[in-house]
Amino acid sequence: MDVAPRALVLLLPLALTLLSLSPAPTLGGCPSACRCSFAMLQCLEPNGISTIPPLALQESENVTEIYIENQAGLEIITEIDLASYRELKNLTITSCKLRLISANAFQNNLKLQYV
Repeated sequence: MDVAPRALVLLLPLALTLLSLSPAPTLGGCPSACRCSFAMLQCLEPNGISTIPPLALQESENVTEIYIENQAGLEIITEIDLASYRELKNLTITSCKLRLISANAFQNNLKLQYV
């Protein structure tokens, strides 16, 4: 047996072990068209989103302000879109092609003060 194939056989289990130790990717995450901070989600890059971004629960639970601008693909807001933003106080959507907001869109946003 050649040295190179033997080295690969020995390194393969090590590589698999190291890969299994890496953290699993999280659901959600800040889209590249947006900026996310502890309390704010801001999407300003034109046409970067078509829905309100679904952040992971640990990211969305502290968001108090969402500001979305210049998103022609954002046409509908449903009750699912804002469900995880329970601390939301201010929602600003401007220069978008919004045409429908579900009757129950804000049912989980009891702290909402400004739309």
